[in-house]
Amino acid sequence: MKAVFMGTPDFSVKILEGMCEVVSVDFVITQPDRERGRGHKLQSPPVAEYARSNGIPFYQPDSVKSEEFVSFLRKAAPDIIVTAAYGQIVPKEILEIPTYGCVNIHGSLLPKYRGASPVQQALINGDKITGITLMKMDEKMDSGDVILMHPVEITDDDNAETLMNKLADTGAVMIKDYLTALMMGKEISSSPQDHSQATYCKKIDKDSCKIDWSMPGEDIVNRIRAFSPAPCAFTFINGTRCKIFSARCVSIEDNAPYVPGEIIKAYQNDLIVCSGDTTAVKIEIIQPEGKRALKASEFMPGREISAGMRFE
Repeated sequence: MKAVFMGTPDFSVKILEGMCEVVSVDFVITQPDRERGRGHKLQSPPVAEYARSNGIPFYQPDSVKSEEFVSFLRKAAPDIIVTAAYGQIVPKEILEIPTYGCVNIHGSLLPKYRGASPVQQALINGDKITGITLMKMDEKMDSGDVILMHPVEITDDDNAETLMNKLADTGAVMIKDYLTALMMGKEISSSPQDHSQATYCKKIDKDSCKIDWSMPGEDIVNRIRAFSPAPCAFTFINGTRCKIFSARCVSIEDNAPYVPGEIIKAYQNDLIVCSGDTTAVKIEIIQPEGKRALKASEFMPGREISAGMRFE
């Protein structure tokens, strides 16, 4: 079976690893290198790094819609194309090339959370269950017929990274099972999605990661989880931008008239901030701009952080 994989981030790498266990991947398609960090150095996406390390040919077209690239794929004539978090819309011309079509591994239980940020959206909404869907690809976004679906539990300790890893592990098993069944000639059924139940989520904008302390405490914590470790929720105190990687929702022990963002307690391990409802947010891991990430107990000494000050 001539198999091609399309993907870009760490999530995609695990799917590719699973795929490589059952088929020989002819080549990989991933996004171009991008400038990263303060030095703006070009950095290859994780899938390109994996392919390079494992001797798999890979291509990084600026656009898979170009006539040149579509022609290249037609000549390659793959039997199947598997995609997972590739980052570009795959055009009809490519969908029609493989003998067994194009399939996609998506990080939600479709039709819920179609789009670019299903893992983050599940955390933002405080969901307890999400999952992985293996679907046939069509011309619309995440709307193809469902082949396989598997639920995954979301725990209170999950953030975007840990949940993504759990979903990727499940997706890797799923693609192995599917490709094995395909090669054995088994009949594989699929079911259309109920499009009336579809919900959508957009790509995470860094500006949306700024903490709004007027929100309920649980919502603030859910957003911190959803954006951790990247792009990361942030706030300001004394003019310093601080990323918050970890926090928990706690109760307020008195009836004082605190305002959202006001520090209720800043002592030893407790950095507790008032939210927009009757709860508060206990900050656990925080990173001042230009410094390393710190526990709250490490952050407060020397910065004159005290009760009554306010995050903005």
